[in-house]
Formats: sequence, structure tokens, C-alpha cells
Amino acid sequence: MKLKRRTKDIDQIEKLQLDVEEDWEHSISKTFKEGEITCMNCTKPACCNQKTTSWFFEVLPMARYLKATKQVTPEFLQKLKEEGEQMEAMTTTAWFKMDKPCLLLSKDGWCTVYKYRPMVACASYFVLSPQEDCATHDPHVQISSVNPGYYFQRLTDLSFEIHEDMGLPQSNEKLYIASLPLVLWAALTAWNKTNWVEYIQGLDFWPSRDDLFAMSQAIDDELVQLRA
Repeated sequence: MKLKRRTKDIDQIEKLQLDVEEDWEHSISKTFKEGEITCMNCTKPACCNQKTTSWFFEVLPMARYLKATKQVTPEFLQKLKEEGEQMEAMTTTAWFKMDKPCLLLSKDGWCTVYKYRPMVACASYFVLSPQEDCATHDPHVQISSVNPGYYFQRLTDLSFEIHEDMGLPQSNEKLYIASLPLVLWAALTAWNKTNWVEYIQGLDFWPSRDDLFAMSQAIDDELVQLRA
């Protein structure tokens, strides 16, 4: 799976992810005092039970890692597809009520692909509520988190550039973003296809810009704006 022009390969996407994440964390450190972000010492990552979304380009380093470490099996692919489709059909709150941990967690509840975790769903998520509130997994408990608005907009802009470099130009009618399990399934099943671009374009779950806006409006957490 080779990319074109500026984004020549997955190594560059991985570097870009690290650069954007570093910039986001710098903004967080300037905005909040030490101790305000409760995730830093979290021992029970309840956030890993949430509905997650990802741009297609974001999952490529993760997909490469899973392929290289021989973790991709027919059973794993089937679980990704089934869970991704189920996640797509549910609201954020409804999914959280199910108390279903991410398929990429280890048995003790930690992320097995932390270095390659997606930026939209995972790397941008910072909570200011007490840890015990998160650990209850109670959807009625209001969790206050940092609003990743500018971060998401930056990734949205990048997605147009990078996906076009890959031969996957986006439009208002088709954006290459969906639930994390479904996008990861798409990347893994496309991996060795000769016409992988055509395969990805032909999948029927990619949303329009209007769909994406509606999805973002459905998120009902209390968000705290960055204090620039």
C-alpha cells in the first residue's frame, strides 16, 4: 500500500501523527494546570469503552503494526466488522451504556496499539473529571473533557490532503471516516488488494459532510474549551 507525492509512505503518516499529537499536548500543557487533567494517572481507562471514529489514513500505521505482528486473523477481522457496524448504528451514550471495551485492549485493560492509536478518537481525549467518575461507566455521570474542536478541524483539513495523495479524493458527499473498528477492518482487508483504492472507494459506509456534522452534534459530553 504505497502513497503518492508528499505523503510517500506510512512512515510519514506515523511521523505526522506524532507531530500533531505533540502540538496538541503542548496546547493542553499551556492551558491547564498540573493535576487538572485526570487522565495522567488513570488506572481504569473507561474512555476505552466509548464510541470511536477515525479517518482512514489514521489507521494505516496501526494496520501495518497488526499485520507485522501477525495479529490479523479471520476471527479478528469478523469481530472488527461486526462491532464497527454496530457502533455506527448507535449514539455515543447508547454505546457507552453497553460497557464494551475496545477490541484493541489487552486482558488487563490497556491499549495494545497505544503508539499507533488514532488521533481523533484517542490521542485528543483528555478528561478533567475525577477518575472515580469515569470508572463508574455510568452514562448519567457528567464527564467534563477538553473540547478537541481545533484539533479535529486540523485533522479534517489534513485528511483532504493525505487522502488525495493516496488516490482517495474526498468531497462533501464522501469523507473517509467511520467507526474505528470498521475503518481498521477496511484497511486490513484492503491491504494486499491490487486495486485497494477502488476497493476502499466502493465501501458503502463512508459519510457525507452533512452526516459527519450530525454525528458531531450527537456527542453530549460537557466540553471545556481550550483557554488560548
